[in-house]
Amino acid sequence: MKISGCKILFFFLLFFPGMTKVYSQDHKELIKQELIEYAKDFSHNPSQYIEKFETLRRRAVEVNISDVATECLYYKAYCFYFTNKSDSTIIYSQKALEEATKYHNRKIKAKSMALLALAYSRRGFMNRAFNLLDSAVKEPDPDDHKTKAQLYAVGLQISMYADNADKEDQYSLQALHEAELSRDIPTLRMAYIGRSRIENYRGSSEQAKKHLKKAIALINTSKDNYLNAHINTGFGEIYFNEKKYDSAITYQLKALKSALVIGDKKFLADIYHALKASYKAKNDLENYKIADENSHALQDSLRTLNIEQHESVLTSLEKDLKDSHQKEKLNYRIITVIAILLLLVLVSVLIRYYKRLYILKRTTREKEEIIKKKQQEIYTLQSEFQKDSIDDILRYAREDQPIFLKKYRELYPDFLKKLETIAPGLTSDDLKCCAMMHLNFTAKEIAFYTYASIRTVENRKYRIRKKLNVESSIDLNEFLMNL
Repeated sequence: MKISGCKILFFFLLFFPGMTKVYSQDHKELIKQELIEYAKDFSHNPSQYIEKFETLRRRAVEVNISDVATECLYYKAYCFYFTNKSDSTIIYSQKALEEATKYHNRKIKAKSMALLALAYSRRGFMNRAFNLLDSAVKEPDPDDHKTKAQLYAVGLQISMYADNADKEDQYSLQALHEAELSRDIPTLRMAYIGRSRIENYRGSSEQAKKHLKKAIALINTSKDNYLNAHINTGFGEIYFNEKKYDSAITYQLKALKSALVIGDKKFLADIYHALKASYKAKNDLENYKIADENSHALQDSLRTLNIEQHESVLTSLEKDLKDSHQKEKLNYRIITVIAILLLLVLVSVLIRYYKRLYILKRTTREKEEIIKKKQQEIYTLQSEFQKDSIDDILRYAREDQPIFLKKYRELYPDFLKKLETIAPGLTSDDLKCCAMMHLNFTAKEIAFYTYASIRTVENRKYRIRKKLNVESSIDLNEFLMNL
Protein backbone atom coordinates (compact mmCIF):
# COMPACT_ATOMS: atom_id res chain seq x y z
CA MET A 1 0.00 0.00 0.00
CA LYS A 2 1.44 3.37 -1.05
CA ILE A 3 1.25 6.36 1.28
CA SER A 4 1.23 9.75 -0.34
CA GLY A 5 3.53 12.60 0.74
CA CYS A 6 0.52 14.63 1.87
CA LYS A 7 -0.57 11.87 4.26
CA ILE A 8 2.95 11.61 5.71
CA LEU A 9 2.99 15.38 6.22
CA PHE A 10 -0.46 15.25 7.82
CA PHE A 11 0.55 12.58 10.38
CA PHE A 12 3.84 14.42 11.09
CA LEU A 13 2.03 17.69 11.84
CA LEU A 14 -0.55 15.84 13.92
CA PHE A 15 1.86 14.00 16.23
CA PHE A 16 5.01 16.17 16.27
CA PRO A 17 3.65 18.93 18.62
CA GLY A 18 2.69 16.29 21.19
CA MET A 19 6.09 14.61 20.93
CA THR A 20 7.82 17.96 21.47
CA LYS A 21 5.70 18.68 24.55
CA VAL A 22 6.55 15.30 26.13
CA TYR A 23 10.26 15.86 25.54
CA SER A 24 10.08 19.34 27.07
CA GLN A 25 8.27 18.05 30.17
CA ASP A 26 10.80 15.25 30.62
CA HIS A 27 13.59 17.78 30.27
CA LYS A 28 12.05 19.96 32.98
CA GLU A 29 11.71 17.01 35.35
CA LEU A 30 15.36 16.14 34.75
CA ILE A 31 16.43 19.68 35.68
CA LYS A 32 14.32 19.60 38.85
CA GLN A 33 15.85 16.24 39.82
CA GLU A 34 19.36 17.61 39.29
CA LEU A 35 18.58 20.51 41.65
CA ILE A 36 17.43 18.05 44.32
CA GLU A 37 20.68 16.08 43.98
CA TYR A 38 22.86 19.22 44.05
CA ALA A 39 21.04 20.58 47.11
CA LYS A 40 21.62 17.28 48.86
CA ASP A 41 25.37 17.17 48.17
CA PHE A 42 26.68 20.75 47.80
CA SER A 43 27.68 21.20 51.46
CA HIS A 44 30.23 18.37 51.14
CA ASN A 45 32.43 20.48 48.85
CA PRO A 46 30.70 23.84 48.15
CA SER A 47 33.45 25.42 46.03
CA GLN A 48 32.88 22.79 43.31
CA TYR A 49 29.12 23.48 43.15
CA ILE A 50 29.20 27.23 42.43
CA GLU A 51 29.54 26.70 38.66
CA LYS A 52 27.18 23.69 38.75
CA PHE A 53 24.34 25.78 40.18
CA GLU A 54 25.06 28.57 37.67
CA THR A 55 24.94 26.13 34.73
CA LEU A 56 21.75 24.52 36.04
CA ARG A 57 20.19 27.99 36.46
CA ARG A 58 20.88 28.86 32.80
CA ARG A 59 19.22 25.63 31.70
CA ALA A 60 16.20 26.34 33.94
CA VAL A 61 15.85 29.84 32.49
CA GLU A 62 15.95 28.41 28.94
CA VAL A 63 12.96 26.14 29.62
CA ASN A 64 11.20 28.74 31.82
CA ILE A 65 11.33 26.97 35.22
CA SER A 66 11.39 30.07 37.41
CA ASP A 67 11.32 28.29 40.78
CA VAL A 68 14.39 26.17 39.93
CA ALA A 69 16.24 29.19 38.53
CA THR A 70 15.55 31.17 41.71
CA GLU A 71 16.55 28.28 43.97
CA CYS A 72 19.84 27.92 42.08
CA LEU A 73 20.62 31.56 42.99
CA TYR A 74 19.92 30.78 46.66
CA TYR A 75 22.17 27.70 46.72
CA LYS A 76 24.91 29.54 44.85
CA ALA A 77 24.81 32.21 47.56
CA TYR A 78 25.09 29.46 50.19
CA CYS A 79 28.17 28.06 48.41
CA PHE A 80 29.75 31.52 48.61
CA TYR A 81 28.87 31.66 52.33
CA PHE A 82 30.62 28.35 53.00
CA THR A 83 33.73 29.57 51.14
CA ASN A 84 33.87 32.89 53.08
CA LYS A 85 33.04 35.16 50.13
CA SER A 86 30.88 37.62 52.06
CA ASP A 87 30.28 40.14 49.26
CA SER A 88 29.16 37.43 46.83
CA THR A 89 26.96 35.85 49.52
CA ILE A 90 25.12 39.13 50.10
CA ILE A 91 24.78 39.92 46.38
CA TYR A 92 23.39 36.53 45.37
CA SER A 93 21.13 36.30 48.45
CA GLN A 94 19.61 39.64 47.46
CA LYS A 95 19.19 38.46 43.86
CA ALA A 96 17.45 35.29 45.06
CA LEU A 97 15.24 37.37 47.37
CA GLU A 98 14.24 39.71 44.52
CA GLU A 99 13.38 36.82 42.17
CA ALA A 100 11.53 34.90 44.87
CA THR A 101 9.46 38.02 45.61
CA LYS A 102 8.78 38.54 41.91
CA TYR A 103 7.58 34.94 41.38
CA HIS A 104 5.81 34.72 44.79
CA ASN A 105 8.06 31.87 45.98
CA ARG A 106 7.62 32.29 49.74
CA LYS A 107 9.85 29.41 50.75
CA ILE A 108 12.95 30.61 48.85
CA LYS A 109 12.15 34.19 49.86
CA ALA A 110 12.28 33.18 53.52
CA LYS A 111 15.47 31.12 53.11
CA SER A 112 17.18 33.90 51.14
CA MET A 113 16.30 36.41 53.87
CA ALA A 114 17.72 34.05 56.49
CA LEU A 115 20.96 33.55 54.54
CA LEU A 116 21.28 37.30 54.11
CA ALA A 117 20.78 37.70 57.87
CA LEU A 118 23.48 35.11 58.48
CA ALA A 119 25.90 37.02 56.22
CA TYR A 120 25.10 40.27 58.07
CA SER A 121 25.75 38.59 61.43
CA ARG A 122 29.21 37.50 60.27
CA ARG A 123 29.99 41.16 59.72
CA GLY A 124 28.69 42.16 63.15
CA PHE A 125 25.36 43.73 62.08
CA MET A 126 23.38 41.83 64.73
CA ASN A 127 20.29 44.04 64.97
CA ARG A 128 19.85 44.01 61.20
CA ALA A 129 20.36 40.23 61.16
CA PHE A 130 17.74 39.52 63.87
CA ASN A 131 15.20 41.90 62.29
CA LEU A 132 15.62 40.26 58.89
CA LEU A 133 15.31 36.78 60.41
CA ASP A 134 12.11 37.78 62.26
CA SER A 135 10.64 38.82 58.89
CA ALA A 136 11.80 35.57 57.27
CA VAL A 137 10.07 33.39 59.88
CA LYS A 138 6.70 34.95 58.94
CA GLU A 139 6.98 33.94 55.26
CA PRO A 140 6.57 30.09 55.14
CA ASP A 141 3.19 28.38 55.19
CA PRO A 142 2.05 27.29 58.70
CA ASP A 143 2.53 23.59 57.87
CA ASP A 144 5.96 24.04 56.26
CA HIS A 145 7.81 22.72 59.32
CA LYS A 146 10.99 21.86 57.42
CA THR A 147 11.58 25.45 56.26
CA LYS A 148 10.73 26.81 59.71
CA ALA A 149 13.23 24.43 61.31
CA GLN A 150 15.92 25.61 58.88
CA LEU A 151 15.14 29.26 59.66
CA TYR A 152 15.33 28.68 63.41
CA ALA A 153 18.64 26.84 62.91
CA VAL A 154 19.96 30.00 61.24
CA GLY A 155 18.64 31.98 64.20
CA LEU A 156 20.65 29.72 66.52
CA GLN A 157 23.81 30.40 64.55
CA ILE A 158 23.23 34.18 64.57
CA SER A 159 22.55 34.05 68.32
CA MET A 160 25.91 32.35 68.82
CA TYR A 161 27.64 35.11 66.87
CA ALA A 162 25.76 37.64 69.02
CA ASP A 163 26.58 35.78 72.28
CA ASN A 164 22.90 35.89 73.23
CA ALA A 165 22.29 32.87 75.48
CA ASP A 166 18.51 33.38 75.74
CA LYS A 167 18.04 33.46 71.97
CA GLU A 168 20.40 30.46 71.55
CA ASP A 169 18.20 28.38 73.84
CA GLN A 170 14.98 29.67 72.25
CA TYR A 171 16.02 29.08 68.63
CA SER A 172 17.55 25.64 69.29
CA LEU A 173 14.34 24.42 70.94
CA GLN A 174 12.17 25.87 68.15
CA ALA A 175 14.41 24.32 65.47
CA LEU A 176 14.22 20.90 67.14
CA HIS A 177 10.43 21.12 67.59
CA GLU A 178 9.80 22.07 63.93
CA ALA A 179 12.30 19.45 62.70
CA GLU A 180 10.49 16.71 64.63
CA LEU A 181 7.18 17.84 63.11
CA SER A 182 8.70 17.86 59.61
CA ARG A 183 10.12 14.33 59.93
CA ASP A 184 12.82 15.38 57.49
CA ILE A 185 15.96 13.45 58.44
CA PRO A 186 18.65 15.98 57.36
CA THR A 187 16.78 18.83 59.06
CA LEU A 188 16.24 16.83 62.26
CA ARG A 189 19.88 15.78 62.23
CA MET A 190 21.12 19.38 62.16
CA ALA A 191 18.60 20.33 64.88
CA TYR A 192 20.09 17.66 67.15
CA ILE A 193 23.58 19.02 66.49
CA GLY A 194 22.49 22.57 67.30
CA ARG A 195 20.74 21.53 70.51
CA SER A 196 23.81 19.53 71.52
CA ARG A 197 25.99 22.65 71.43
CA ILE A 198 23.56 24.53 73.66
CA GLU A 199 23.44 21.68 76.18
CA ASN A 200 27.24 21.61 76.21
CA TYR A 201 27.47 25.38 76.82
CA ARG A 202 25.05 24.95 79.72
CA GLY A 203 27.27 22.25 81.26
CA SER A 204 25.05 19.25 80.40
CA SER A 205 27.72 17.21 78.62
CA GLU A 206 25.86 13.88 78.85
CA GLN A 207 22.73 15.38 77.34
CA ALA A 208 24.89 16.98 74.62
CA LYS A 209 26.40 13.58 73.77
CA LYS A 210 22.93 12.02 73.55
CA HIS A 211 21.82 14.61 70.98
CA LEU A 212 24.96 14.03 68.88
CA LYS A 213 24.45 10.28 68.99
CA LYS A 214 20.85 10.79 67.83
CA ALA A 215 22.18 12.82 64.90
CA ILE A 216 24.67 10.09 63.98
CA ALA A 217 22.00 7.38 64.20
CA LEU A 218 19.77 9.12 61.65
CA ILE A 219 21.99 8.63 58.59
CA ASN A 220 25.29 7.26 57.33
CA THR A 221 27.70 10.19 57.70
CA SER A 222 30.72 8.66 55.97
CA LYS A 223 30.45 10.93 52.91
CA ASP A 224 28.97 14.04 54.51
CA ASN A 225 31.95 16.27 55.27
CA TYR A 226 29.83 19.16 56.53
CA LEU A 227 27.96 16.94 58.98
CA ASN A 228 31.14 15.12 60.08
CA ALA A 229 32.90 18.41 60.74
CA HIS A 230 30.07 19.69 62.97
CA ILE A 231 29.58 16.40 64.85
CA ASN A 232 33.29 15.95 65.54
CA THR A 233 33.62 19.60 66.54
CA GLY A 234 30.76 19.06 68.99
CA PHE A 235 32.40 16.01 70.56
CA GLY A 236 35.71 17.91 70.72
CA GLU A 237 34.06 20.76 72.68
CA ILE A 238 32.37 18.31 75.04
CA TYR A 239 35.55 16.39 75.87
CA PHE A 240 37.57 19.60 76.22
CA ASN A 241 35.09 20.87 78.81
CA GLU A 242 35.40 17.50 80.58
CA LYS A 243 39.22 17.96 80.50
CA LYS A 244 39.64 14.77 78.47
CA TYR A 245 42.15 16.41 76.18
CA ASP A 246 43.29 13.29 74.26
CA SER A 247 39.70 12.55 73.25
CA ALA A 248 39.10 16.21 72.43
CA ILE A 249 42.15 16.29 70.13
CA THR A 250 41.07 13.05 68.40
CA TYR A 251 37.68 14.52 67.47
CA GLN A 252 39.11 17.94 66.59
CA LEU A 253 41.52 16.32 64.12
CA LYS A 254 38.61 14.43 62.55
CA ALA A 255 36.69 17.70 62.25
CA LEU A 256 39.74 19.34 60.70
CA LYS A 257 39.96 16.62 58.03
CA SER A 258 36.32 17.13 57.00
CA ALA A 259 36.56 20.93 57.14
CA LEU A 260 39.57 20.87 54.80
CA VAL A 261 37.39 19.23 52.14
CA ILE A 262 34.66 21.87 52.60
CA GLY A 263 37.20 24.70 52.38
CA ASP A 264 35.50 26.99 54.91
CA LYS A 265 38.46 29.05 56.18
CA LYS A 266 36.57 30.48 59.15
CA PHE A 267 35.50 26.98 60.21
CA LEU A 268 39.12 25.79 59.85
CA ALA A 269 40.40 28.74 61.89
CA ASP A 270 37.91 27.92 64.67
CA ILE A 271 39.02 24.28 64.73
CA TYR A 272 42.71 25.27 64.88
CA HIS A 273 41.92 27.60 67.79
CA ALA A 274 40.24 24.70 69.59
CA LEU A 275 43.25 22.47 68.86
CA LYS A 276 45.59 25.12 70.25
CA ALA A 277 43.64 25.17 73.49
CA SER A 278 43.71 21.36 73.74
CA TYR A 279 47.43 21.10 73.00
CA LYS A 280 48.18 23.88 75.47
CA ALA A 281 46.12 22.19 78.18
CA LYS A 282 47.99 18.95 77.47
CA ASN A 283 51.34 20.81 77.44
CA ASP A 284 52.10 19.51 73.92
CA LEU A 285 54.13 22.52 72.79
CA GLU A 286 55.29 21.07 69.46
CA ASN A 287 51.79 20.45 68.13
CA TYR A 288 50.59 23.68 69.73
CA LYS A 289 53.13 25.57 67.62
CA ILE A 290 51.94 23.85 64.41
CA ALA A 291 48.29 24.63 65.18
CA ASP A 292 49.23 28.21 66.07
CA GLU A 293 51.06 28.75 62.76
CA ASN A 294 48.15 27.34 60.75
CA SER A 295 45.71 29.46 62.75
CA HIS A 296 47.67 32.63 62.02
CA ALA A 297 47.96 31.76 58.33
CA LEU A 298 44.19 31.29 58.09
CA GLN A 299 43.45 34.52 59.95
CA ASP A 300 45.82 36.39 57.63
CA SER A 301 44.14 34.90 54.57
CA LEU A 302 40.70 35.89 55.91
CA ARG A 303 41.92 39.48 56.29
CA THR A 304 43.60 39.62 52.87
CA LEU A 305 41.67 41.39 50.10
CA ASN A 306 40.73 38.79 47.50
CA ILE A 307 41.17 40.78 44.27
CA GLU A 308 39.82 38.06 41.98
CA GLN A 309 36.70 37.69 44.11
CA HIS A 310 36.00 41.42 44.06
CA GLU A 311 36.62 41.61 40.32
CA SER A 312 34.13 38.78 39.83
CA VAL A 313 31.55 40.56 41.98
CA LEU A 314 32.14 43.82 40.12
CA THR A 315 31.77 42.08 36.74
CA SER A 316 28.50 40.54 37.90
CA LEU A 317 27.18 43.90 39.05
CA GLU A 318 28.21 45.60 35.80
CA LYS A 319 26.48 42.90 33.75
CA ASP A 320 23.27 43.24 35.79
CA LEU A 321 23.37 47.00 35.35
CA LYS A 322 23.88 46.68 31.58
CA ASP A 323 20.97 44.22 31.27
CA SER A 324 18.75 46.54 33.29
CA HIS A 325 19.63 49.51 31.06
CA GLN A 326 18.85 47.54 27.92
CA LYS A 327 15.41 46.62 29.24
CA GLU A 328 14.65 50.20 30.19
CA LYS A 329 16.02 51.72 26.98
CA LEU A 330 12.92 51.03 24.91
CA ASN A 331 10.57 52.41 27.59
CA TYR A 332 12.47 55.68 27.88
CA ARG A 333 13.24 56.27 24.19
CA ILE A 334 10.31 58.62 23.55
CA ILE A 335 10.94 60.46 26.82
CA THR A 336 14.60 60.86 25.86
CA VAL A 337 13.75 62.31 22.44
CA ILE A 338 11.35 64.83 24.00
CA ALA A 339 13.90 65.74 26.63
CA ILE A 340 16.57 66.33 23.97
CA LEU A 341 14.25 68.62 21.98
CA LEU A 342 13.42 70.62 25.09
CA LEU A 343 17.07 70.81 25.97
CA LEU A 344 17.94 72.17 22.51
CA VAL A 345 15.30 74.88 22.87
CA LEU A 346 16.62 75.76 26.31
CA VAL A 347 20.20 75.86 25.05
CA SER A 348 19.27 78.16 22.18
CA VAL A 349 17.66 80.63 24.63
CA LEU A 350 20.48 80.58 27.16
CA ILE A 351 23.49 80.22 24.85
CA ARG A 352 24.69 83.79 25.28
CA TYR A 353 24.56 83.54 29.04
CA TYR A 354 26.52 80.27 29.06
CA LYS A 355 29.17 81.71 26.77
CA ARG A 356 29.96 84.34 29.37
CA LEU A 357 30.15 81.82 32.20
CA TYR A 358 31.95 79.08 30.27
CA ILE A 359 35.51 80.09 31.04
CA LEU A 360 34.77 80.76 34.72
CA LYS A 361 32.99 77.42 35.18
CA ARG A 362 35.75 75.49 33.41
CA THR A 363 38.40 77.05 35.64
CA THR A 364 36.35 76.42 38.78
CA ARG A 365 35.68 72.81 37.78
CA GLU A 366 39.36 72.10 37.18
CA LYS A 367 40.24 73.47 40.61
CA GLU A 368 37.50 71.41 42.26
CA GLU A 369 38.70 68.26 40.52
CA ILE A 370 42.26 68.87 41.76
CA ILE A 371 41.02 69.43 45.32
CA LYS A 372 38.75 66.36 45.15
CA LYS A 373 41.60 64.20 43.88
CA LYS A 374 43.91 65.34 46.69
CA GLN A 375 41.20 64.79 49.28
CA GLN A 376 40.60 61.28 47.94
CA GLU A 377 44.31 60.51 48.14
CA ILE A 378 44.41 61.71 51.76
CA TYR A 379 41.29 59.69 52.61
CA THR A 380 42.75 56.56 51.00
CA LEU A 381 46.02 56.91 52.94
CA GLN A 382 44.13 57.48 56.19
CA SER A 383 41.87 54.48 55.57
CA GLU A 384 44.82 52.19 54.79
CA PHE A 385 46.70 53.38 57.89
CA GLN A 386 43.68 52.87 60.16
CA LYS A 387 42.93 49.43 58.65
CA ASP A 388 46.53 48.29 59.28
CA SER A 389 46.33 49.62 62.87
CA ILE A 390 43.02 47.86 63.57
CA ASP A 391 44.32 44.61 62.05
CA ASP A 392 47.36 44.79 64.35
CA ILE A 393 45.14 45.48 67.39
CA LEU A 394 42.92 42.48 66.53
CA ARG A 395 45.99 40.27 66.14
CA TYR A 396 47.41 41.37 69.50
CA ALA A 397 44.05 40.62 71.14
CA ARG A 398 43.71 37.15 69.58
CA GLU A 399 47.30 36.27 70.52
CA ASP A 400 46.83 37.63 74.07
CA GLN A 401 49.96 39.79 73.76
CA PRO A 402 50.84 42.18 76.65
CA ILE A 403 51.32 45.04 74.15
CA PHE A 404 47.60 44.91 73.23
CA LEU A 405 46.38 47.43 75.85
CA LYS A 406 49.19 49.90 75.11
CA LYS A 407 48.51 49.84 71.37
CA TYR A 408 44.78 50.07 71.97
CA ARG A 409 45.31 53.19 74.12
CA GLU A 410 47.30 54.76 71.26
CA LEU A 411 44.56 54.01 68.71
CA TYR A 412 41.55 54.85 70.93
CA PRO A 413 42.87 57.24 73.63
CA ASP A 414 39.50 58.93 74.24
CA PHE A 415 37.73 55.61 74.89
CA LEU A 416 40.03 54.56 77.74
CA LYS A 417 40.12 58.10 79.18
CA LYS A 418 36.31 58.09 79.39
CA LEU A 419 36.34 54.70 81.09
CA GLU A 420 38.94 55.79 83.65
CA THR A 421 36.98 59.01 84.29
CA ILE A 422 33.73 57.12 84.87
CA ALA A 423 35.32 54.36 86.98
CA PRO A 424 38.86 55.14 88.24
CA GLY A 425 38.92 51.78 90.03
CA LEU A 426 39.09 49.72 86.80
CA THR A 427 42.13 47.43 86.76
CA SER A 428 44.34 46.81 83.72
CA ASP A 429 42.60 43.43 83.23
CA ASP A 430 39.23 45.24 83.39
CA LEU A 431 40.42 47.76 80.79
CA LYS A 432 41.69 44.94 78.57
CA CYS A 433 38.30 43.19 78.78
CA CYS A 434 36.52 46.49 77.99
CA ALA A 435 38.78 47.05 75.00
CA MET A 436 37.96 43.60 73.59
CA MET A 437 34.21 44.22 74.08
CA HIS A 438 34.68 47.61 72.37
CA LEU A 439 36.06 45.61 69.40
CA ASN A 440 32.81 43.54 69.49
CA PHE A 441 34.40 40.37 70.89
CA THR A 442 31.82 38.08 72.52
CA ALA A 443 32.30 36.58 75.97
CA LYS A 444 33.08 33.22 74.37
CA GLU A 445 35.72 34.78 72.12
CA ILE A 446 37.30 36.71 75.02
CA ALA A 447 37.46 33.49 77.04
CA PHE A 448 38.92 31.63 74.10
CA TYR A 449 41.65 34.15 73.21
CA THR A 450 42.66 34.81 76.83
CA TYR A 451 42.56 31.10 77.70
CA ALA A 452 40.04 31.68 80.47
CA SER A 453 36.69 30.07 81.16
CA ILE A 454 33.46 31.71 80.03
CA ARG A 455 32.36 31.88 83.65
CA THR A 456 35.52 33.87 84.53
CA VAL A 457 34.82 36.33 81.72
CA GLU A 458 31.15 36.66 82.70
CA ASN A 459 32.16 37.39 86.33
CA ARG A 460 34.60 40.07 85.13
CA LYS A 461 31.88 41.63 82.95
CA TYR A 462 29.59 41.69 85.99
CA ARG A 463 32.24 43.53 88.07
CA ILE A 464 32.87 46.00 85.24
CA ARG A 465 29.13 46.66 84.93
CA LYS A 466 29.00 47.45 88.67
CA LYS A 467 32.02 49.78 88.49
CA LEU A 468 30.60 51.61 85.50
CA ASN A 469 27.14 51.70 87.14
CA VAL A 470 25.51 50.23 83.99
CA GLU A 471 22.03 48.78 84.52
CA SER A 472 21.48 45.08 83.84
CA SER A 473 18.87 45.90 81.17
CA ILE A 474 21.55 47.60 79.03
CA ASP A 475 23.81 45.45 76.83
CA LEU A 476 27.36 46.06 78.09
CA ASN A 477 28.96 45.49 74.66
CA GLU A 478 26.71 48.09 73.02
CA PHE A 479 27.29 50.52 75.89
CA LEU A 480 31.06 50.29 75.42
CA MET A 481 30.89 50.44 71.61
CA ASN A 482 28.79 53.63 71.81
CA LEU A 483 30.94 55.24 74.52
